[in-house]
Amino acid sequence: MILIADSGSTKTTWVGVEHAKEVFRKDRVGLNPVIQSHDEIEREVEQMAMNVACEGCVVEAIYFYGAGCNAMFAGVMEELLKRYFGENVKLEVNSDLLGAARAVCGNTDGVACILGTGSNSCLFLNGKIVQNTPALGFILGDEGSGADLGKRFFNGILKGSLPQSIRDEFLEEYQLSVATIISKVYKEAMPNRFLASFAPFIKAHLHEKAVHELVVEAFVQYLQRNVSPYKRPDLGLGVVGSIGYHFQNELKEAADRLHLNVAKIIKAPIEELVKYHVETQKQHFCNI
Repeated sequence: MILIADSGSTKTTWVGVEHAKEVFRKDRVGLNPVIQSHDEIEREVEQMAMNVACEGCVVEAIYFYGAGCNAMFAGVMEELLKRYFGENVKLEVNSDLLGAARAVCGNTDGVACILGTGSNSCLFLNGKIVQNTPALGFILGDEGSGADLGKRFFNGILKGSLPQSIRDEFLEEYQLSVATIISKVYKEAMPNRFLASFAPFIKAHLHEKAVHELVVEAFVQYLQRNVSPYKRPDLGLGVVGSIGYHFQNELKEAADRLHLNVAKIIKAPIEELVKYHVETQKQHFCNI
């Protein structure tokens, strides 16, 4: 069996495939070695290995695509996966960006975009990432992400650039004080997830002109700062992530303003990644 994992900052989806068929699927917490401790990640990997063992499966290969799994941090995941799944397991730890590119571009050239809790992008040519504008995280970058939308929204309701009616409705619904918001953003763990968690409220108020423009402007800045530097307006944009999926009309509006073409939008890459590895890694299957 091969194990394919797609891990964002919020959720990891693990899919086991044997004889070209899915045999199990589990959604677990997100794993990101940039923002989580070694112990946190180890506990989760150990638990996942136990779950796989309970399924009675023998893992021959693992293809892990994860947020934060760049050259500097991929070793953390490699070491833990080998420790709990075995030294003889064939292992590839790749960035979530490569996973996104393989999912939306396949074997064609394009620009791959991630718009989820965080954001990222790359120029994907001949099956490889050849250029990547650094994402920089939700404090310095991550334009257009769920965390960015949440940050812009809080700025708007707390500084008064959004209508008072929206502020009143929001604070009443979530029972949040300014002090609580500040504490959760600056003192508590995973502030990016906290900020991104208000995307449903933002989506529900897109009929408000100010909210609509806030979202479109976030996507315009994302495209200007992350995609335009590739200087390939001829290539279609393939978008992965819940924010890109649920706000796709606003994303397409932003792209139109910049004369860019959104070619494909998917909520999550795992289905396409399963297809990719079934088709390209046939040596792991019998009777194909």
